[in-house]
Amino acid sequence: MLKQAPPQGDEADVQLGHDRTRLGGRIARRMDRLSDRKYAALSFLPGGLLVAVIVVPPIIAVFVMSLFRIELLQFGPSHFTGLTNYRDIASDSAFLGTVPRTIWFAAATTALTVPLALGCALIMNRRFRGSNVLGILVLLPWAIAPVVTGIFWRFMFQANFGLMTGILTAFGFAHGPIPWLESSSTAMFVAIVATAWRSVPLIALILLAALKSIPRTLYKAGRMDGARSFQLFRYVTLPSIRKALLVVGILQIILSLQVFDLIYTLTGGGPGLETTVITYYIYIQAFSNLSFGYSSALAVFLLMLIVVSSASLLYLRLGSRRQRAKEAK
Repeated sequence: MLKQAPPQGDEADVQLGHDRTRLGGRIARRMDRLSDRKYAALSFLPGGLLVAVIVVPPIIAVFVMSLFRIELLQFGPSHFTGLTNYRDIASDSAFLGTVPRTIWFAAATTALTVPLALGCALIMNRRFRGSNVLGILVLLPWAIAPVVTGIFWRFMFQANFGLMTGILTAFGFAHGPIPWLESSSTAMFVAIVATAWRSVPLIALILLAALKSIPRTLYKAGRMDGARSFQLFRYVTLPSIRKALLVVGILQIILSLQVFDLIYTLTGGGPGLETTVITYYIYIQAFSNLSFGYSSALAVFLLMLIVVSSASLLYLRLGSRRQRAKEAK
């Protein structure tokens, strides 16, 4: 018998295309047969592996360093001290003062960012002339580096010739320098607004994607029933993006708890320690005092604070879901 010659040229390309199509079809059919839980686990696998390779090793290294006494300014040998660095945290009054300040900063920033981002997302979700330009303008603050953002806002709130001082002076509300960043009553407020200004674009983009996923038929049905704009927002929009709001809330809290570069260039932790958050205090201990063991323990403490804050929001969300399920029964 004569052996069939293998396809060549265009025939080989066509055969390869058919093979790829059949392979893709088999994969798609198998994916369709997966349960929701298995599909979620499979979707999480690439990101989980990336986190395990890139994120987990530095965390382990920082935890190991926190168990040692590494004080480079004291010229002493590094030695294992166990949990001594963690016990020192309880007696560090300066650090303990940064904890409620950091929590307040994160909560205030989140409370300001999420509503502003939702408003921007609702506006960008509407079709009107210039909506594309508006979308670009909204996203611009996120494209600016945090260090540049801090310098920009520091210039705006400069006491003598800053933009805000000039505006208030021009309208007769001020008659001299205004110590925006030198006053403890306004420095934290400026830091919160600046952080929210930079965070709004990212949160708005996530919420916009959630708004795009809402079926238009829900709004048409609501209008046919006589619902007004606020009622559509209350009973259609908010329930549809509830999960997205939870995600952006947790994301914004995590980002706010880790803010450093904007605080560094905007207020430098001052006046005094009024805007010194945990990340800035860790920077002082690590790079000013060269206390790497103690600063590592502070970093682990911050990680635990982020985990607890995120888990608390998630717990409240799951608790409210269980409560609604009980009421439905």
